[in-house]
Amino acid sequence: MKFGQRIKIINEKNRIIRQKDKQTCLCTGLIAVISSLAYAQEMPLVTSSSYTWTGAVDGNWANANNWNPASIPGSSYDIVTFDGTSQNNTIILTGGSYTISQMHFTASAQPFTFQITNGDFLTLNGSNATSNLSPYPVNFIIGTGATSELVEWESLDNFNFTVNHTGVLGLHTNISVTNSTATINSAGFLSVGARVTGNLAVVLNGGNLLVNEMTMGSLSGTGSAAGGVFNIGTLNAATTFNGVMSDYTTTQSIGSVNIIGGALTLNGVNTYTGATSVSTGTLQIGDATHTTASINSSAGNLAVSAGATLAVYGHTYNAGQSNTLTNAGTVSFWGNASSAALTNFVSNTGTLDISPATAASTISIAAINGSGNVNLGSSGSTLSIGSGSSSIGGVISGTNGNLAYAGGASW
Repeated sequence: MKFGQRIKIINEKNRIIRQKDKQTCLCTGLIAVISSLAYAQEMPLVTSSSYTWTGAVDGNWANANNWNPASIPGSSYDIVTFDGTSQNNTIILTGGSYTISQMHFTASAQPFTFQITNGDFLTLNGSNATSNLSPYPVNFIIGTGATSELVEWESLDNFNFTVNHTGVLGLHTNISVTNSTATINSAGFLSVGARVTGNLAVVLNGGNLLVNEMTMGSLSGTGSAAGGVFNIGTLNAATTFNGVMSDYTTTQSIGSVNIIGGALTLNGVNTYTGATSVSTGTLQIGDATHTTASINSSAGNLAVSAGATLAVYGHTYNAGQSNTLTNAGTVSFWGNASSAALTNFVSNTGTLDISPATAASTISIAAINGSGNVNLGSSGSTLSIGSGSSSIGGVISGTNGNLAYAGGASW
């Protein structure tokens, strides 16, 4: 029996010929492949649809008469455009969930504000999903219980986000965010599920920041920042964060903080357990009214690069016995630093400066080594070095400061 006849018997009589079963199975598989190819050829190609917002009736996204052509965009392939012809610039998304591919703002576009109301959902999942060529920022207001997810955006420029109570702004792809702000109000969430770069300014007003890895322009306000990797300071601004930075226990991410510009003051009792580094700029722990501020780096070490500064105001860098501080810049103590302590100052090639501390202050260090300098100042404060092996290779200066050591030190 010929191969072609075997196919004919299977198709017409709908039964399996038991002789030469391997050939029969091969034929059946071939038929399945041919059928699949034929089905694929019959499937229509999915094409994108383009819509321009007119706002001719009102600000309701779900009103087809506000779009040209008159249909509501909501397909994952749809592209929407906003220009200078709009009659309503406040757009309200209500009554469901919308997924589109791209959102573009032309050079003539007016200032637009998008309000995503309670429980509604806007997802943008297209590559290069947004562009804002207008001189105005685009404003997104995410209401109580609402969600805006940016799934596959690659860049975002000149956008302002406000997230209100229990609302969620999700950045769930590697994305560059520039010239933009995110204000997260009480119980709101900014969730970074991938890697964000750029200079996004984050303001927490009792809100929550959940980070996998984020490079941001600045961090300020109060609330909870859990991570993940925080690289802070691309705006070179001076900001204060009065909240708490911690590990993100839900994803078992160990928090780490790297200052890469500007000046950040941390006034909370921070609990993240990863490394802390000051690459450029200043990290200040506490101020005159937040003298209990601290970093509790029980698992990570602290490093200060050349030209950078770590300023400790009045309290403690709480570190486990295994933690070390490596300083090539400046580490300074301010105010009443009577309880300030560093476990192990393993390498000092920069400057340890206790001159800004008051007379009542005693700064305790388990050990200090390296070629760097020590400035004891003139206020009468004391640098107390523990019994570990220590060596100060640089200049010890100061007119009224005190240096105490338990033994094993040389300079």
